[in-house]
Amino acid sequence: MRKILISAISSRVYVAAIQDQQVVFLEAENAARTTSSFMARHTARALQVMGGVDALGVLVGPGSWTGARITIATAKGLALATQCPVTMIPTHDLVWAARGPGSSGRVVIWAAEREPWHATYQNGARIAAVEPIEIGSWTLQQVTEGKFDRKTHVLFDVGRDAPLLDEPFQADLMLRAFDIATTADGAVGADGLKTPFMPSYPPKQ
Repeated sequence: MRKILISAISSRVYVAAIQDQQVVFLEAENAARTTSSFMARHTARALQVMGGVDALGVLVGPGSWTGARITIATAKGLALATQCPVTMIPTHDLVWAARGPGSSGRVVIWAAEREPWHATYQNGARIAAVEPIEIGSWTLQQVTEGKFDRKTHVLFDVGRDAPLLDEPFQADLMLRAFDIATTADGAVGADGLKTPFMPSYPPKQ
């Protein structure tokens, strides 16, 4: 299967083409004002290298809101042109994929406007949609110190832990996250693409 994986939710922007589980094309750069043109240029090159695409994976956040919108806009154009299905991959699935297959627990991501979003995993699979949670007056420090079992739960602060998203592209990790998201949520067409982790306005007090 020919897959194109794209992300701009952190300071590291990339376009990768995977054919039969092997990376056949990869371009990455630090995010800049040229991110949208970078995405358009290199998705076209990835298509050319593979001669087409069967599936598209898009990292949709939580993360950089602007980057997520650019990524989704790029994916929508590609999906319209090729009619390929698109899997929207939440950051939760990428974080959980790093724990290895078969593990169970929960990922809580502190996202835009200090809104936490959580996802639950069982035997390596996400068993429900990613949802926001109300934690009242809890602070990040309080959550870290005892609100969650740190043996089975992962707390990820988009601001504090952003360097984890800036690491070089790892095909096995992204493919695992792609599979987790596809199994949990399925794939969508161009009309189903959206920015799922919009911040609330006004910010929560």
